Amino acid sequence: MMPALTADTKAVLLLTAPLLTGRDSPDVALLSPRDYRAVAHRLAELQLRPADLLGPDTADILSEVGPGTDPRRLLQLLQRGFQLSMAVERWRARAIWVVGSGDPDYPQRVAARCGDAAPPVFYGCGEVAGCTAGGLAVVGSRHVDEALLDYAVEIGELAARAARPVVSGGARGVDQAAMRGALEAGGTACGVLADSLERAVTNRENRDWLLDGRLLLLSAVDPQARFNVGNAMGRNKLIYALSDAALVVNSDLERGGTWAGATEQLDRRRCVPVYVRSTGQPSEGLAALRRHGAQPWPNPDSPERLLDLLDSTEATGSPALAASSPDPVQPAAPAAESHLPDEARASVPTAVPRATAPPTPRPAPAAEPSAAEQVMTTVRSTCLKLLRTPRSAAEVADQLDVLRPQAQQWLDRLIAEGLVEKKPRPVRYSLTEQPSLF
Repeated sequence: MMPALTADTKAVLLLTAPLLTGRDSPDVALLSPRDYRAVAHRLAELQLRPADLLGPDTADILSEVGPGTDPRRLLQLLQRGFQLSMAVERWRARAIWVVGSGDPDYPQRVAARCGDAAPPVFYGCGEVAGCTAGGLAVVGSRHVDEALLDYAVEIGELAARAARPVVSGGARGVDQAAMRGALEAGGTACGVLADSLERAVTNRENRDWLLDGRLLLLSAVDPQARFNVGNAMGRNKLIYALSDAALVVNSDLERGGTWAGATEQLDRRRCVPVYVRSTGQPSEGLAALRRHGAQPWPNPDSPERLLDLLDSTEATGSPALAASSPDPVQPAAPAAESHLPDEARASVPTAVPRATAPPTPRPAPAAEPSAAEQVMTTVRSTCLKLLRTPRSAAEVADQLDVLRPQAQQWLDRLIAEGLVEKKPRPVRYSLTEQPSLF
């Protein structure tokens, strides 16, 4: 059953979502996650809900939101009711639902464990109850050998026999192997996608598992969003937050999304235990994660032993989970007359009763990235734009105004991260094609 789209969530979508229905970008600048958090905190201080922005007092409320946010910009965003209705119609035709951070169906593990870093909305397809099922997160590099793919499949099969979900990122390689192992063994899986949710839910093989209620697909970005490195990195914390424990099957050393997600969890968030593969071919990346505090995987050889491991971590997991979960949204009040334009009024809900929603405690500030990391972030973003059209290493060097050996080094790193691929005859570099989930 698809959860209903609440008034609060409609308001959040209007403020933060691109509402893509074929267009490349919205006409007005959306609120960034930080901007939205500032607005949400201010509304909470005023004892208001996001839905109150859609009622008759919108102009007065916007004037009280505070400095740093242009009320005219907020009003423009809130007047996108027609675009919202078109987007919602498209999502529903594909069985995609949306829950906001104030909804009872929002994953409370994410709200409690991520704090202000929790996304304001989740898009999903599948049984929404799967958001609370926990399970074993299985992550790893895209480019691994057959032995590690078989290992990931076996882990997924073991989770299925223990009747616990596999939570992963849906990327090719380890992620897909573990999820496929669970699903083909009759178990369940939750894929947290960084892009293209709409494409994933219309894939025939995925649809069968979705209809069976065994696959849940989640994303914190618009269902039509294209691949973006920032989104791919940002979803890592969601994989860990949705699980009871995590197993890193393989990781490059100090690079790539698997490394970034695992070290963020080990060094900063610490909401679930992180294990690393302890059998088979040694890995420098896994050894380094051990030095960050990861534990060797105890290799449970039966469903009962895996359950013991997951249940023990669940019992000693985040104690703040129950205490910090927000109150469910109250039932909607009788419809109020809106002063928004007629085209928006038909698709935008009225306000819900006002209730106090105290701000979630802020997580500790992230460590400042090194100069080399800052340079690579800029290079990565620029190269991914350049390589939408295949180019040679010489052409990339010319565009970046650097020597060819430097450009080649950067290209090799992007290939290792799975973002770029090398095509022969003539040699050209281009963005890696993002395949269907399986």
